[in-house]
Amino acid sequence: MKLAIKKISGTPLDHAVIAHIERRAEFALARLKLHVQQVQVGLIDLNGPRGGIDKCCQVQVKLAGEPALVVAETSEDSYAAINRAFSVASHLAARRIERRSHRRHPEMREMLQVPAIVG
Repeated sequence: MKLAIKKISGTPLDHAVIAHIERRAEFALARLKLHVQQVQVGLIDLNGPRGGIDKCCQVQVKLAGEPALVVAETSEDSYAAINRAFSVASHLAARRIERRSHRRHPEMREMLQVPAIVG
């Protein structure tokens, strides 16, 4: 899994923020490593020094054989935006991988369905 981190505008990228992004990427996408080709992370400060709910984290996940998945989350705090963006991206990537495996193996879908109780 290749990780690229970009400062798009306004938000400082100090070592603590970069380390946090690396930890979150590893934690959130660890179980999907075989499917994830590349992850790009961008941080944007929408309002500049004025403050407010303006820190945006955009996570783009490129899965093998799939179009890129893009998630953007905004918060007052960069760390909260990073956490939420990786959480959502991980969930959506896992869902996309699961759906792809069901498309390739439709018999698995039938095996996983619970029979209805007729009574």
